[in-house]
Amino acid sequence: KAANLQRSRALQERDQVMALISNITHQVRTPLSNIMLYGGLLQEQAKEGEAAMLAAKILGQAEKMEFFMKELVRTSYAEQEMIKMRPEKLSPEELIAAACQNAELSSMKKGIMIRLLPLSYPGGRQEAVFCLADKKWTVEALDNLLDNGIKYAPANSEITVEAVCLESFVCIRVSDQGPGIPEEEQAKIFARFYRSPSSLQTPGFGIGLYLVREIISREGGYVRQ
Repeated sequence: KAANLQRSRALQERDQVMALISNITHQVRTPLSNIMLYGGLLQEQAKEGEAAMLAAKILGQAEKMEFFMKELVRTSYAEQEMIKMRPEKLSPEELIAAACQNAELSSMKKGIMIRLLPLSYPGGRQEAVFCLADKKWTVEALDNLLDNGIKYAPANSEITVEAVCLESFVCIRVSDQGPGIPEEEQAKIFARFYRSPSSLQTPGFGIGLYLVREIISREGGYVRQ
């Protein structure tokens, strides 16, 4: 009984933490978006001089705040007990569209085009395809892959996203024109907090790909480089 009571309390505390993080994220996102919007408008109007410099600083600090907020949320998600799956019947196009929409602003800032390829049927058949997935967490996994691609790919390059319908599962491929991952590091990149020595100059905490693997494996799938 004592063990069951302790577990019940732990689950209740986990749900409270999840609700708190979700609420804080929601409350911060709106004013932060407004700061970036007004900072951008100010920067457009103030072409030069001190006002332009101050507008650039406002935008720079707002972008830093946005980055740290995202990393805070990801770090909290990385606790395995925080990932709670509610699978439903979804089309892969719906999942991809939601993730690409989330990545649109950051890709535009870097001049990167995200190109959605049509649904691929290697067997030649063409029919409506659905997969059993949790929408929130699967989109989160795709968000992290796209964010990684945008972060390391060169400016004005291209990222492609494609769903391939195979015999018993759907494969979603995200390809970018970044430097790639050295062969000796490919077994390490999904480890929690791992960061490649070559990427230490780029902000990050080594959570994104770990979270991708956790989410996909909990849905009965797998991820590879």
